[in-house]
Amino acid sequence: MTKEKKPQKEKEIVFSEETGNKINGFSLALTFIAVDTFLIYNSSYFGHEIISTILARIFIPVGCVGLLIELPKFGKQIKGVGSFVLGILFITIGIFYTSLYHYG
Repeated sequence: MTKEKKPQKEKEIVFSEETGNKINGFSLALTFIAVDTFLIYNSSYFGHEIISTILARIFIPVGCVGLLIELPKFGKQIKGVGSFVLGILFITIGIFYTSLYHYG
């Protein structure tokens, strides 16, 4: 006699509403920076460089401000977030100046 094992249900990871909001804000800010980086290197994506330039110059400040707002919220839970925020700030400033140089 063989016993058939029932397939186990996967456990869902449930975050509190506060943690979920932090994750959503952080991922949205990173998305703005990723889209900006994509537009920097694919300036003819929309067919005209002017449109890509305008969007890139809008997205990078929005992404930077979003990261600077969201990352300190993780500071209570993760050690070293201050150094990470500083590093991300320098990286985003570098991306911003690269976009200015590339499109300027």
